[in-house]
Amino acid sequence: MIFRISTPPKFLLLYQKVSLMAICFCDSLERLSFSCCTAINISSGIQNAMHRIAGNLQSLNRAVRGEAPKPPKSAAGSKDLGRFAGADGRLDAFMAVHFFTEDVIFFHPEDLLWDGKRHSFANYRFNAAVLPNAEGVLEHSDAILAGLTELIAELEEDPDLRVPAEDLHPEMRRFLKGADFTPAVVFYMECFNFFEIREDAPDTYCFLLQEMLAYSFYSDPHKDFDYPYFEKFIGALRAYNGNHKPYTASCGGITGGLLNPAMPDIKVSEYVQDEYPALHRQGGETGRGWLRRGAAGGF
Repeated sequence: MIFRISTPPKFLLLYQKVSLMAICFCDSLERLSFSCCTAINISSGIQNAMHRIAGNLQSLNRAVRGEAPKPPKSAAGSKDLGRFAGADGRLDAFMAVHFFTEDVIFFHPEDLLWDGKRHSFANYRFNAAVLPNAEGVLEHSDAILAGLTELIAELEEDPDLRVPAEDLHPEMRRFLKGADFTPAVVFYMECFNFFEIREDAPDTYCFLLQEMLAYSFYSDPHKDFDYPYFEKFIGALRAYNGNHKPYTASCGGITGGLLNPAMPDIKVSEYVQDEYPALHRQGGETGRGWLRRGAAGGF
């Protein structure tokens, strides 16, 4: 697992331009500092100031290229989470979710790994474009990374938060390459705001789902489908920080959202849920619960 500070593609072109300007300006200042010191014996105070400016610009250039060094660890050690700590001292699980919905941390598709039993992440990518406005994140980045790893690993072991591949929508099953749906996948989808949580009142939650995620689970069409997976997911976030009090969570709506090339390619709209799966299961192209539009029983 690697800590990275990088820039999502939408910000890359802008930062490349800033990087080039920083390099040119830095080189100019260094040449100016040398020539001034040689020709007119400029005072050491001004010379030092110019070197500090040059150093700052070099640091900016490294950050723009995604090469910024990690900040030094605080005296409290790697467990120092500051304002990001939950009631039990571990990373606040809900704040961990918001790191992704607020684009502070993001993933590339190749970061999501499956070992046959559970998911994990090869990289956690801190967004260089957002970090300057994310108070305290860079300072506590080591502790946040350790906390995220611990949180996701613990949630991955919860059997109630695992949906077998055969119970997934054909498109989600294709996207996950036959892997089960687990909590790490939820965190990956958070990068695209597929699952948003808000606390309307103490112990009362409302969540929104993007349709590509909402329709990825089989449900009985003759009963109300209240998305129990995500209710349980919210309960698991609470329990992680030691909150076992009763709570309620309900779906506040499903959004279509604007698609872009960076989003997961999950074409749920090409399928319809089969109201009579037993009639079509034998020899069916999709398995349990769905028919491709235009197939037998579809439209």
